[in-house]
Amino acid sequence: MISVKESLNQIENADRRFRAALESYAAALESIDKHVLPLQPALEPEYRLRLKTIRAAVSEKAPAAAMETARRQLDEALKGYCGKTANLWEGRAEDIRQILLALAGATEALDRQSGGYGEQFRQIAQRIDGVKQLADLSEIRREITGQVAALNTAAARMHKESEQTIAKLQGEMSAVRERLDEVEKLAETDPLTGLLNRRGMERRVAALIAQGRQFSILLLDLNRFKGINDRHGHLCGDEVLALFGARLAAEVRAGDPVGRWGGDEFLAVMCLPYQQAVARSGQISKKICGSYILPGHNGLKLEVSATVGLSPHRPGQTSKEVFAAADLLLCGNKEATR
Repeated sequence: MISVKESLNQIENADRRFRAALESYAAALESIDKHVLPLQPALEPEYRLRLKTIRAAVSEKAPAAAMETARRQLDEALKGYCGKTANLWEGRAEDIRQILLALAGATEALDRQSGGYGEQFRQIAQRIDGVKQLADLSEIRREITGQVAALNTAAARMHKESEQTIAKLQGEMSAVRERLDEVEKLAETDPLTGLLNRRGMERRVAALIAQGRQFSILLLDLNRFKGINDRHGHLCGDEVLALFGARLAAEVRAGDPVGRWGGDEFLAVMCLPYQQAVARSGQISKKICGSYILPGHNGLKLEVSATVGLSPHRPGQTSKEVFAAADLLLCGNKEATR
């Protein structure tokens, strides 16, 4: 028979294993968030929010049914992410293929043109070389005059066609540059809000640091956003995010980067001295928090608030360090309001 002590030990061991497994599961979700999602900036906000929802559902007190639901949701999210990633890469491969085809076509056109005129010039050179066989001076003059005229005509035609070919090549290269700019813009834009995404914000902040500019990071996290999704659905939550982003962008100074950091988090860069940024962040917070009316959901009215974290960039800090400082302050403020 198993003693009571042994039974208790087994229970404690099982509890420790359960806790360890739960911690490993949470760490795996965190790793997916940090290292997998950033590979596709266009998909990052959507799937970061889904992972956040799954993490919130996994806890020691969660019933078995909730844990199973979380497992299915994670499986569906990863399958969806893989499928959409494949589609994005196919689209990018097609863009590159079209660019290469345009360049190849221009190269072939130049090659055909130079090859054709090369043959014509060789024939003219052969005729001029044959002049030495002629004995009559007038005949020599006539032949040379004719070949010089042919040479001038060919050169003029080549010059004209070269200008046309170069103009065509410039047009094609301009189209290629526009397409590359468009692809780059899409890679830095959050599709839901139209703001910069995480990648775009990271690049803007890195540029400010390289320029030696003074700035502060304002990080905002919507309060009780999960409840909006749970009560009204994800489409309603998406509309709230889009409206919140638009209101935030309207309050940030023109030229200062603003974006969706991921999930229900937003970020604005304030190129101001820190004390001014503190005052301005308070003004922004008051204006963007409050009542929201959702036209896409029959005028549903919701109260939306956000917790903020404001951190100045200090000399020597990397972009990751200033982001981390703002996030730490945000988490502290979030905890203080609970």
